[in-house]
Amino acid sequence: METVLDLLNELEETLDNSRAVPFSNRVSVDKEELYEIITEIRMKLPNELKQSKWVIEERNKILIDAQKEADEIVKNAVDTVSKEAKDIAKTGSPERYGGYKKGWTVKKTIDKSSQVSVTVHNRAKPGLTHLLEKGHAKRGGGRVEGITHIAPAEEYAIEELEAEIRKGLK
Repeated sequence: METVLDLLNELEETLDNSRAVPFSNRVSVDKEELYEIITEIRMKLPNELKQSKWVIEERNKILIDAQKEADEIVKNAVDTVSKEAKDIAKTGSPERYGGYKKGWTVKKTIDKSSQVSVTVHNRAKPGLTHLLEKGHAKRGGGRVEGITHIAPAEEYAIEELEAEIRKGLK
């Protein structure tokens, strides 16, 4: 079964092998032979176009499915790692400030098809987070040393999120 490219090559070969008209760039060709090749090209072209269109559609379906799968992997990784980061912040939190330790929560701020964002924050005592993490000045002078409990959770989340996504995409 000849393809369109085979038929075009045959057409070119027919022109190359045709007799030259003396003193010009023209050739003498068998009109019927050329019309036969052109007719075959016209008949085969729609089938090859349909096949190429099908291949493109299948490729696009595969790409869309891969994107959906990657988005799901990222969302799952963000959910898992954000909960773990919350637990790390909670574990390192000082206990003597009312409900501060229990107030850690995860809030989804963006949840779109290809984008997800979460915030790990202290719902109970949001104003204390920076003061406890970094320390603060005392009323009578001097400074209260900070209690590092958010930075380890953040560092863990950054490293672990990338690792989880890489693991999921393998």
